[in-house]
Amino acid sequence: IGVGMIENYVYIINPNDGSIRRKVPVNVSPLTPPIVGKNGTIYIGIHGMEKEEHIRLFAVNPNGTHKWSFATVGRLARTPLMGDDGTIYVGCLRGFFYAVNPDGTEKWRLELGEPVIEGNPVIGYDGTIYVACWENLYAIRSDSGGLATDAPWPKYQRDYRNSGRYQEIGD
Repeated sequence: IGVGMIENYVYIINPNDGSIRRKVPVNVSPLTPPIVGKNGTIYIGIHGMEKEEHIRLFAVNPNGTHKWSFATVGRLARTPLMGDDGTIYVGCLRGFFYAVNPDGTEKWRLELGEPVIEGNPVIGYDGTIYVACWENLYAIRSDSGGLATDAPWPKYQRDYRNSGRYQEIGD
């Protein structure tokens, strides 16, 4: 599975020949690069130009069908991150940082008091999540035991080394 984003669609792409397997309408422009979870679920941030109700973390099943969407307060800052327990972490420019359960429900939210900058959160081997804001760097303790290393693409640049190396993630 490969993933591409153009206009109002997320494309599921065959990595072997580049053909489009499925075109998933999200009705707004994708914003963040995607991550891919343990079971092949694709997570991507989307936004509508001025409509707050269109700002969401969007989950797509491996077969290209809509799984769920999670509304955030404000535009997502960058790529989501997945912990080893399947929790998805994402920040937004309005100063909130979220932990989202694999079923799309809110696990917790933290108001940081300043915008999360357009950088990607990272997670340490001990599960500490590091989030950069305008004036501070936050270290947030999580229930995750680190990065979801058994997921095909759990964060921006894929792994702890930020290798960005491709691996086959199935059909």
